[in-house]
Amino acid sequence: MNGEVTVLTAPGRGAVAVIHLSAGSLRTAVDVLNRHFQCLSKVSSLNDVPIGRILYGRWGHEDLVVVRTAAAEWEIHCHGGTAAVGSVVQDLNNSLRDFRGDRDPPAPHVAPALHGDPGLLDDRITSRKIAAEDKGLKAVAGNTIAAEVHRLLLKARTRRTAAHLLAQLTSHDPDECGRLEAEVRVIAGMPPGAERQTKLETLLQWSEFARHLTEPWRILLLGPPNAGKSSLVNVLAGFERSIVYDQPGTTRDLLEAATILDQWPMVFLDSAGVRTGSMDEIEREGILNSLAAVGTADACLLVADSSRPDVAEQFFSDIDFSFRRPVALILNKADLLNSDEMHVVRNRLSHIAEKRLSLPPQRDVPCFATSVNTGEGIESVQRWVVGALIPVEPPLGTALPLPEVIAAFF
Repeated sequence: MNGEVTVLTAPGRGAVAVIHLSAGSLRTAVDVLNRHFQCLSKVSSLNDVPIGRILYGRWGHEDLVVVRTAAAEWEIHCHGGTAAVGSVVQDLNNSLRDFRGDRDPPAPHVAPALHGDPGLLDDRITSRKIAAEDKGLKAVAGNTIAAEVHRLLLKARTRRTAAHLLAQLTSHDPDECGRLEAEVRVIAGMPPGAERQTKLETLLQWSEFARHLTEPWRILLLGPPNAGKSSLVNVLAGFERSIVYDQPGTTRDLLEAATILDQWPMVFLDSAGVRTGSMDEIEREGILNSLAAVGTADACLLVADSSRPDVAEQFFSDIDFSFRRPVALILNKADLLNSDEMHVVRNRLSHIAEKRLSLPPQRDVPCFATSVNTGEGIESVQRWVVGALIPVEPPLGTALPLPEVIAAFF
């Protein structure tokens, strides 16, 4: 029976290493993993785990993440130290050898770089708190920080976010505590003063990033009725979630569409069309919900029907945009205009939007022409969202100020 163990990350010490297991069949893969991996995520059997599902658990005394990537292929994300990687590789090879009847296991193949697409967790993923008496967690019951990281790992939705959380439990020295605990201990042990404050501020600079490792970034689509927001949400998220109908005021409540962009969890919020004038009570309530959502969104897409710039102008005139998060202007239904017409509309609406947003003269509002019919501009908007919300990703292994930990210690 065929089988191969491959180290996907470069050799040497690192925050997190990735090991690939190809077992030839699902049964063999599951049998191999069941020998060593104690799964703490809520699953009935590894046989039933869907491709892309992230599982958190323990391998001996090591905390790690396991992901099913194909029918009989899995990835193991573990501490990047040479000893930890070697131990997992040896366990896998020994088990494969037993199932194959080989005398000597093959040496692991080292790939040049980590690869793989992100995977959403199955809808059944639990976000329950891990109590100290929970099976498999007694070793960390007395460690508040480690217990909190363990809890958050169960909520991670992509391999990218799980890797950053897992790195909080690792250290350069396997005998020492994890990165986050070590940093918290240093700061908590410092006397009050400027040096301690500087050290704390250095940790807290990643607060927004740390919070979103388990909470998706929220992007609100705001605009007048019938601007195509619902259709735009569908294509940005990659599936149909909103009610699409050619009638102003169709969307009355905020509709959420969760997706993954560049391995980061995102939620697009489709809001009721905002307008003034005569409307019924239900539509008025939907508009109030839309405006209230501005305060909780991480970014905002102002959506206008490019074929009706007069409606967009009225929208900008009626609404007070005191929004200090990333904002972009979306000129939707671009397929209804030729290039000259779009140039005129772009200049006209961009100028009004920048004026209403009270931006500095040197700063422009990013503007994208989009069409859900042709796909024009969709990928550009997605790239802007990722770049605006995560302009810098901390190096893997950076201590991150997980909100619950910071609240408990500072």
